[in-house]
Amino acid sequence: SDLPEEFGRYRILRELGAGAMGKVCLAHDTQLDRQVALKTPSFGGDKDEELVVRFYREARAAAKIQHRNICPIYDVGEIDGQHFISMGFIKGRSMSDYIKPNKLPPQRTSAILIHRLTLALAEAHRHNVVHRDLKPANIMIDSKREPVVMDFGLARQTDVESRMTKSGMLVGTPAYMSPEQMSGDPEDVTKGVDISALGVILYESLTGKPPFQGGIAQVVHQVVTT
Repeated sequence: SDLPEEFGRYRILRELGAGAMGKVCLAHDTQLDRQVALKTPSFGGDKDEELVVRFYREARAAAKIQHRNICPIYDVGEIDGQHFISMGFIKGRSMSDYIKPNKLPPQRTSAILIHRLTLALAEAHRHNVVHRDLKPANIMIDSKREPVVMDFGLARQTDVESRMTKSGMLVGTPAYMSPEQMSGDPEDVTKGVDISALGVILYESLTGKPPFQGGIAQVVHQVVTT
C-alpha cells in the first residue's frame, strides 16, 4: 500500500521502485534533515511473524557494517503497523547499466570495481552478514564511480525455499546463484555464495554476459552440474 506523505518523522518525496522485497521511496528524514531511501518490506503468507523477527535481526546486523562500498542502514522500525527500513540514498546508476555487452568498461576499471566489492564483502563477512543476492542490479555506481552494494543481509527472500512459487518454479534469475543455493537448505548458504556471485559479476564485467545463460531450467542445470 502507498505510504502517506507524512510517515512518522519521514516526508515521502517519490517512489523509487518496487521489487521482491517491497517498495522503495525517496524520503526526507525531518529529524536529521537528510534524504534517505525508505524501504517498506512486504511480508506474505503465514510465516509473517517469523519473517518480521528475522527482518529486524538481519537489519540490526547489517546496520553494524560501516564501509564506503556498502549502503548504510540508518534505522528500522514500525509506524502505524507498517515496518520500514531507512538507508542511504545513493545517487548514480546500477552496475547492470554500466556493463553493456557492446560497451564494456575498460578491464582495469572492472578490476578496480571488483577489488572494492571484494573488500566490502570481506568487511560484511567479518560481521557474519551474508548478502545472498549479489548481482549487478544490487550494486550502484555512485557519482564518484565507487560501487555501493545495496540490501546487504536483507535478501533472505532469495533463499530458494522462498523463491519457489506454488508450482515449485524458481523466481528471478538464478544466473548469480551458487550450486548450494539451489539445494534449498538454508544451512548451506554461507559466505561462499557471495564469493561465487562476485566471480560471476567479474566474468560478466569482462565478457558482457554471465557464464550461464538460457532459460531458468537450463541455467539451474548448468550452475549445479557445470
